[in-house]
Amino acid sequence: MTKEEILGVLDNYPTLRLRKYPSRIEGDFTIKDANGAALATYPISIRLYQQSFKKYFPVVYLLDDSLTRSADRHIYSSGRLCLATDFAQAIYYRDHKLGLQEFLELVLAPFLAAQTMIEEGLATNVFPKGERSHGTLGIVEEYCAFWNVSTPENALTYMEAYLLSGSKQRNIPCICGSGIKYKRCCLAKVNTINFIDRELIKNDSIKVRTWIDKGKPNENHNFNQ
Repeated sequence: MTKEEILGVLDNYPTLRLRKYPSRIEGDFTIKDANGAALATYPISIRLYQQSFKKYFPVVYLLDDSLTRSADRHIYSSGRLCLATDFAQAIYYRDHKLGLQEFLELVLAPFLAAQTMIEEGLATNVFPKGERSHGTLGIVEEYCAFWNVSTPENALTYMEAYLLSGSKQRNIPCICGSGIKYKRCCLAKVNTINFIDRELIKNDSIKVRTWIDKGKPNENHNFNQ
């Protein structure tokens, strides 16, 4: 997004300001109910990167301690909000036009509204788009849901098959165990992921392989980003 586009959106949010070094939007962000009444206000910092609003969400930090920081709440100890896995974000950008205005309204505001309800004891699981587990398990859950497979091992098999795709790979027995050639069975299903950056799939597959090899440990303690 250009500076002019960002400033145009911020006209609707007088308590948010565009800052430099690093490029970011900071200030008080108020969430409202369906009738426009204020529910809560949070000081935030939205870090803007080259891929922001193109393939991935910008990175958002909560600047105070008004919300509990924990894996269960999807808020890192640094205050960074865990809005979605990179894979889920890429899917979101495939399916939606998402500039700054849409990000504030459709992603950030619902996330903070859910956090407000949890903090006030009004609900326990109200994230508008559902939620994934923390760490590598959450990544696995995204791939399993995308391909409609049931285990981490299945997901990893599909990821590695996609990364190894080639003319020789097409004629091997299918990865699903059907006995049919791969090209006549699951190849098309595997390739439905081709809109995702190959490098992201590669990095995720390494994480998943390492996690499986270690016995699928709980990673909730690694929440210090």
